[in-house]
Amino acid sequence: MAKALARALENATPETSEKIGKNFITIVKKYDALKKSATILDEAGRIKMRAEGRRRVLIQTARPLPQEKLAGMKKLFRDKDVVSEKTDPTLIAGVKITINDEEMLDNTLKRKLENLFQLT
Repeated sequence: MAKALARALENATPETSEKIGKNFITIVKKYDALKKSATILDEAGRIKMRAEGRRRVLIQTARPLPQEKLAGMKKLFRDKDVVSEKTDPTLIAGVKITINDEEMLDNTLKRKLENLFQLT
């Protein structure tokens, strides 16, 4: 269903997109898949982004990054990538970068401590 939705929205105008959205809701209700609709929409978004050569980049830090540091980190990625930042105090320190929901870099103190205690 996600592939079909992404394909339908590929070259859609705003008016057509609205009709496609209404049809999607009708189909989801008809097949009692309302609980899965968020997952379907998320996957359709991933498919669309992949087709456009874009990626979802999540930068996680223990504390909010100053804007100049965040801007510097964003320069490491493609201009068309969608870069978001999340603060997670449990990371303690460092940075964790996830691209397209796949962990790419985990240079956090939390991970280092977990690795250290696994060795003992």
